[in-house]
Amino acid sequence: TISDEPLPAQYEELANVTRMFKEVDPKHPALINNNKPSTFNDYISLVQPNELMFDPYFFIWDVIPYSGPGFQRAVSSYALNVLNQRNSALNSKILFWVIPQAVSWDQPPPSKANRQLQPKEIRLQAYLALAFLSKILLSLSLW
Repeated sequence: TISDEPLPAQYEELANVTRMFKEVDPKHPALINNNKPSTFNDYISLVQPNELMFDPYFFIWDVIPYSGPGFQRAVSSYALNVLNQRNSALNSKILFWVIPQAVSWDQPPPSKANRQLQPKEIRLQAYLALAFLSKILLSLSLW
C-alpha cells in the first residue's frame, strides 16, 4: 500500500508515485486507501488511479446493537458511503474495491480492547459491497 487515508494535500505527490508505479509495473495496482468520500472525485481526477479503494468502518466502539435505529443508521451510512464510492468509480471508468472491517475499533492498535468481528458482521459488509458491484474485497491486518 502506498498510502492509507491520505489528506487531499497529499494527492499531487500520490499522483506522481502512482504514475511511476504504472510505468514500472503496469500489471499491479498502486494501492491507496482513500477514506474520504467527499474527496473521491478530486482524488480520482488528480491521482488518476486504476481503482478506488475504500475501507468504511462499520463497527466502531461496539456501541451499535444488532437491531433498532442505531443499527439501521449504521447500515444506511455504510451503504451510502459504498454507493458514493461506486458512483465516483463508475463515472471515472475505474474499478472500486472495498476492504471490509475485520476488527472493532475501540482503541488504537495494539489495544486488547479491539475484538475480532463475528463472521456475520464481516459477511454483512461483504454482501453490501458486492450488492453495489465492488470488484474486489480485500482483507488487511495492520497489527
